[in-house]
Amino acid sequence: VYLFEDGLARFATEKYSSDTKQLKKRCVHLTNYSVNKKKEAFHQDASDEDGVGFKWSLSALRKHLEDQGTPWSVVWDQFRAIVAKTIIAVEPKINTLVKMVVPHRNICFEVFGFDVMLDSNLRAWLIEVNTGPSLGATGVGSHVDKKVKFPMVADMLNLVGLHPYDRAAFEREEEEKKQARLTGLGEQQSRVRHRDVREAQVDSLSICRP
Repeated sequence: VYLFEDGLARFATEKYSSDTKQLKKRCVHLTNYSVNKKKEAFHQDASDEDGVGFKWSLSALRKHLEDQGTPWSVVWDQFRAIVAKTIIAVEPKINTLVKMVVPHRNICFEVFGFDVMLDSNLRAWLIEVNTGPSLGATGVGSHVDKKVKFPMVADMLNLVGLHPYDRAAFEREEEEKKQARLTGLGEQQSRVRHRDVREAQVDSLSICRP
């Protein structure tokens, strides 16, 4: 499991309250952009500045907390534990499905998005895990999205080990293999290769025989 060291921190446009009378006020309890963007209090700096408005990077949140005298490890260690324990909890199910439908472990990967809430004591609470987190970076606050998501995607592709290839050349090779199977040339060439290998082995034995 690889945990990217940055992320997005979102804030609600209204101050949180545990008062039951506030339960129906969505902007008190939800940080979604689509929910808060119509509120007068909503603000997201259109410049390249991070750490302002209602969407920050985790690195900006880290700087803010450290400026307040709170070590980042207080938060980050909880994030790491949440991710590890969550994956451990679902590992048997994932492992079973991988064995059923994935022919080789190195051809499959998945990106998970963890939604975690920090309370007033900086205790982390897992809200949900998304199997298809948004990787878009358009609209208001997109500079923060780009700062976080682009390096994450680059790291992901490096970890997976994808190699660039010529699609046209690959399709030609696949078509040639298909035609060889249909005409029997592939099987004939395979028999020739096996015969050459056997003859080489016999020659090797003859040379080595005392």
